[in-house]
Amino acid sequence: MPNASIRGFALLAVAAVVTGCAHQPTPAELNLQHCVNTSKAMRAEQNQQVIQESDLCLTKNTLPPKIKSTVYLLQSVAYTNLKQYPQAISAREKSIATNPHPEPRSTLELSYLYRLNGNPQKALELVQSNLDAGLGENGKGAGFNMPTFYHLGLALYDLGQYREAAEA
Repeated sequence: MPNASIRGFALLAVAAVVTGCAHQPTPAELNLQHCVNTSKAMRAEQNQQVIQESDLCLTKNTLPPKIKSTVYLLQSVAYTNLKQYPQAISAREKSIATNPHPEPRSTLELSYLYRLNGNPQKALELVQSNLDAGLGENGKGAGFNMPTFYHLGLALYDLGQYREAAEA
């Protein structure tokens, strides 16, 4: 998750530059300030403010898909930090759905959220979907590394399938 947050900050920094360039901000630039505030709140670990500002960022702006995906990702991280797992799952699913190039690692992170929310069966299905599609952490055909088998093992363990978990 840290890499995703760093990418999120970088993308939202572009919005900060756009907002900071004009003397008198236009209404569109004022709306982008909510996106900038989302990033600032995330850096300050102010999770409630991340959620509030990201909601305003999403509703008051027409964002490119990649930035929209990043805002949902930051929302998901904030909800996770607050242990509000259903909301974290919803935001993560929106992040994946709006990302024009979703990363297989995002599915593993979503699997983790389903486990935290007490749904290891859904967590297992998500990891299995990556395996079935040949999606390693770095894309199709990249091979499977420790994170895939880690999440597979944890989901299996939570389901009481201890032998399979140990093998994973």
